[in-house]
Amino acid sequence: MSDDDATTTRRRMVLAEIAAERQRQPARGWTVEHDRGHDAEEWIAIIAGYLDRAAGVSASAPAAVGRPAALLLWRRRLIQVAALCVAAVESYDRYVETTEAAAAPAEEDEEVSDR
Repeated sequence: MSDDDATTTRRRMVLAEIAAERQRQPARGWTVEHDRGHDAEEWIAIIAGYLDRAAGVSASAPAAVGRPAALLLWRRRLIQVAALCVAAVESYDRYVETTEAAAAPAEEDEEVSDR
């Protein structure tokens, strides 16, 4: 396997882990309805909190060569952060779609104005 193939394989595995974490979130109460309750600043604060937890673990990560559990926890926190970022983007996209749909004139209105 070439380095490029190995990198692509690793990337797919990481993205699959992020997707799996994102799918677990609703079972923890982080549903679409819950997500709608957060504005951009709140999303940033939530993500920053998880990054802070990852940073706390990562501070010991370089010295944790003999401590694989610490490295695994650091990695796990990064997967959670990535999944939260996905949730924030999804929430933003839903907001934009809803806002655009509410602002767009109905097709019937457009047809009437064309006459």
